[in-house]
This record gives sequence, structure tokens and C-alpha cells, in this order.
Amino acid sequence: CLYRGLGASVRRMDETEPLPAASPHGLPDEPEALDPVRRRRWWPVVLAVVVGLVALTWFSRERLADDYIAGQLESMGLPATYTVETISTGQQVIKDVVIGDPARPDLTIERVDVETARGWGLPGLGRITLVRPRLYGRWKDGKLSFGRLDPLIFADSAEPPALPALDIALVDGRARIDSDMGAIGIKAEGKGALPDGFRGVLAVVAPRLDADGCRGEMLSAYGQITTRAGKVRFAGPVRGAALDCRGVTLAHAAAGVDVALDPHFDGAEGRVDLAVASLAAGDARAGSSQAGLRFVWRKGGLTSHYDLAASNLASPQATLANLSARGVVRSDGAAQRIDVEGDLAGAGLAMGQRLDRQLAALAHAADGTLAAPVLTAIRTGLQREARASRLSAQFVARRTGAVDSLVVPQARITGASGHPLLAMSRLQLAMT
Repeated sequence: CLYRGLGASVRRMDETEPLPAASPHGLPDEPEALDPVRRRRWWPVVLAVVVGLVALTWFSRERLADDYIAGQLESMGLPATYTVETISTGQQVIKDVVIGDPARPDLTIERVDVETARGWGLPGLGRITLVRPRLYGRWKDGKLSFGRLDPLIFADSAEPPALPALDIALVDGRARIDSDMGAIGIKAEGKGALPDGFRGVLAVVAPRLDADGCRGEMLSAYGQITTRAGKVRFAGPVRGAALDCRGVTLAHAAAGVDVALDPHFDGAEGRVDLAVASLAAGDARAGSSQAGLRFVWRKGGLTSHYDLAASNLASPQATLANLSARGVVRSDGAAQRIDVEGDLAGAGLAMGQRLDRQLAALAHAADGTLAAPVLTAIRTGLQREARASRLSAQFVARRTGAVDSLVVPQARITGASGHPLLAMSRLQLAMT
């Protein structure tokens, strides 16, 4: 620009062009016309000024970068301290980043390495490497907060939420979230473009969580996290040493989880394979149990196909060697309507100790009457037929608002002799 600006104001003279006519005093008629040799002496001066400005900018680059970063942080309302280590054309390095109150920071990063992406156009933002970031959050009254970072993380926007178009390398990233339920620890590592191509590992640990009548101990999740076409996928095991929720207790539960979130986090689909060492609900018990769930959640609605199996079920009224169930669960977004359809199959149905004692007590109380031999025959027949009995049933359970209903199109319990011990059809039950 300097070259063109100065050159445009001076006309190059051809060496063969005659000199302008001289005045009587021996001077040219056009005093503004300078000797081309003298004109060319401007260029070294201009070049020296340009080189000097570039050199001044280069040697002052760290201070300029410091001023720019400080201005950006101030505009975002983030109190922060940091150290600029290196500023060059291909790499910028910042160390010891602390955001928030230094006594209780919201985020610390040991080192931030920003690479410059070179192409045919202007340089762009390349890979951002975060070395040992530490994030601290709080979850209280159902609300998650990361302190001074909240305006950035939970900012209102007309655009739907999505992964930012950044290339990230995360080295030993960790987070701690303190809540009324208990403390949650998170560790993550990985690298790649966040919307498409990120590959890493994610681990979550909660020694104890307690909320709304539910308690979990030694809860953990560990698996691979990947992104593709804006979707986030997690695949790995989720474990819990003990789970107790409103009278239902699971011991040594482990689930293989493979879940993918939609690009705008408004839907998900996946599969969960659960295995439990033991299960208890009130007076009922079950031994090892397995469950397979395939689900799709979109537009606030949930559809899940389930396949359950349990062994050694026992209650005071009856015992069952094994039981399986297969069907579909559907729910709307507000959970005002829930439909559960399924088929049941079981084997080895027998009287429980309480029911057996009750029949024996009734027969003893009716001793000397016609009812005594009848009750004794019923008790003996049930004991004999239950050795190889089979159970089959179809059902539809539904909740609509405050009304629960159960429809059993058919159900049958067949004894060892092949004769039915119980048969029913078109059973309907409704309650509020």
C-alpha cells in the first residue's frame, strides 16, 4: 500500500524524454518534477519504517496478545488470571489459567495450546489442547451451576443447542460436582473435532447418592465417547454395588450401555443390557436377573422394547423357578399416559410357605366337617401339580392421568398332569 501510494504521486520519466524548457534563471518550468534518482531514495526509508513496525509488533506480540485476551475475558465478564508463554505464527501457549475466585475457582487449566490452521485463505483456529483442566460445579435444588461460567454455558440463544465447531485435545480432564445427593467425580480424555470425529474415554464415579427416597452406593460408569454427524455416543459398562429405591433393592447391578444423543440433544436411542445378582421388593425376592432394553426417545415420547428374565422368585404366597417377560413400553412426554404390553411365561410355580400353612390351618380348624378332606385334597393336589407347572399370560397395563387399568386377555397355569390349575380370560381391572 505504501509503495502504490507514493508511486502514484510521482511520474516515472523516460531516459530519452527531453528535459523541460528552462526559465531565464536556469530552473525548470515545473518545480514539482524531481530527479528520478532522488525520488528512489524514498523507498529505503519506507521499507525501513515498515520493517520497524513489523519488528515492533513481533517483539511486542505477547503484550498485545495479553491485552487482547484480557479484553475478551472482560467483555465476557470472566475474572481470570493466566500467563502468556508463547505467541507465534503457528502456536499460542497460555499457562496457569484460573477462572473465578482463586480461593475457590470454577475452572483451572494448567496449559492451553492453540494451533493455527493454515490454508489457502486467512489462517484459522486449529486444534486447541487443554492440559489438565479442572472444572468445579454445584447441583442444588435441581439446578446445575458452574459459577462464573454459567453465562457462557447456559446462555440464551435462538439457535438450538449443539456441539461447537472446535477441534479439541483433552489431556487428563477432570470435574467435580457437589450436590445435595452427594459428590460426583468425572474424568475425560480424547481428541478430535467435536461435531464429527472426536474419540475419547469418559469415567464417572459417585461413592454415594441419596435423593427422593432412592440411594445408590459405589456407582460408576466407564466407556468410550465418540461423535459423528453431530451425534454423541457413549458405550461402556455402568455399575452399582447397591441400589435401593422406594422398597426395591438391587445388589451388584451391572449394565452394558450403548446410547447416542441426537445433534441438538432433544432425542436419544440405544440399548441397555442389565444384569443383577439379586432383586427384592417388599417380601418378594428374586435371584439373578437379566433385562435387555432397546429404546427410542424423540419429541418427548418414549418407546422401549424389553426382554426380562428372572430366576428363583419367592414370596410368602408362591415361588417360581423362572419367569420371563417380553413386550413394549410407550409413554408421552408428560408421562400422563404410559402403556405396557407384554407376554409372560414361567415354570415351577408352587405354593409359598405362608399359603401352605394357611391351608393346613384351615384344614385343621375344619376337622370333623366335610370341609376338612376337601381342603386337605386341595393342598395335596397343589403340592403335587406344582412340581412341573407352567405359567403363560398376556397383559396390557395402562396409566391415563390418575386412572390405572389392567387388561388380561388370557392367563393359564397348567399343572404337572397337564390339567389347568387356573384359567382366566378377558379380565379387566381399573383403579384410581
